[in-house]
Amino acid sequence: MPEHFVISMLPCFFNHIDGERLGTVIKDSTVEFLIDTPKKVLFSICVKVFPYNSEINSVRVVLVKLHKYEK
Repeated sequence: MPEHFVISMLPCFFNHIDGERLGTVIKDSTVEFLIDTPKKVLFSICVKVFPYNSEINSVRVVLVKLHKYEK
């Protein structure tokens, strides 16, 4: 992590893999996180799918926001 930078993370957890449903939940729950940003910001997303034998899939999504610290 570079000096004088701020990192913010927004984790999400799902027990299904329906892309449309995931997109709707992420869009609805992250509006404030995405809009409340400085001019220069770097976004990143991480996704991990855990396919279990019980046919229930666990999906972990982390949205990351990185920007310079402003005093």
